[in-house]
Amino acid sequence: TDASARHLAGRLGLVADRVRLAVDRRRSGDSDPDDRFRGLYVSDAQVDHLLHGGHGPLLGVGEDPGGSEARAAVEAEADAAEAAGAEVRLRRLARSFDLEPLDLELLLVALAPDLDPRFERLYGYLHDDVSRRRASVGLALELSGVGEGSGTGRARFGPLAPLVEGGLLVVEDADRPFLTRALRVPDRVAAHLLGDATPDPAVEALATTAVAHDAAGTDALEGGLRAGARLVYV
Repeated sequence: TDASARHLAGRLGLVADRVRLAVDRRRSGDSDPDDRFRGLYVSDAQVDHLLHGGHGPLLGVGEDPGGSEARAAVEAEADAAEAAGAEVRLRRLARSFDLEPLDLELLLVALAPDLDPRFERLYGYLHDDVSRRRASVGLALELSGVGEGSGTGRARFGPLAPLVEGGLLVVEDADRPFLTRALRVPDRVAAHLLGDATPDPAVEALATTAVAHDAAGTDALEGGLRAGARLVYV
């Protein structure tokens, strides 16, 4: 009965569909699909495959034909829920942090293993490395349909991009090449999307109850807040 939970589950279901397609692509191009030690070492056959093409990183794979229709159905249900007065937390998060549709896709890909452990093993398979159970930058771009060579997509992981600047996404392993850096969604963000309103310890000591007070000369302050100012010294 929770509109937020239904919406989040529906969007994660779309991620699962794209993972399924990515697995199919890997299998169709795998030089040795029956290798029982896949992901633990690089075989000669895999090296030859990589040298003669392999997975090309510069072009997007696009969305599956039914993906846009499925997403439209999930969003239509969320539209109806919001129109009826329900809060849809993922949407509220997107509005609060000015997220673009691509940002939301990348956030969901990174969040998936924290909400469904099946994604851990699937991401390990897609990375061809059983130890890498979180989405990498490259995998997130692939699953979002823009491709690892998309400058627009790569910019969404920059330090001033909404996901990173807002603390919704952490890009780890700075010493690794850009595409293989791991993505992590802070536990507090995941908990919020699941309906947990517990304050983050970093701000809990600063939280206070607002008290109504009549004061003159607050027009400028009110205007700044309405315009989206995040931090105001009074």
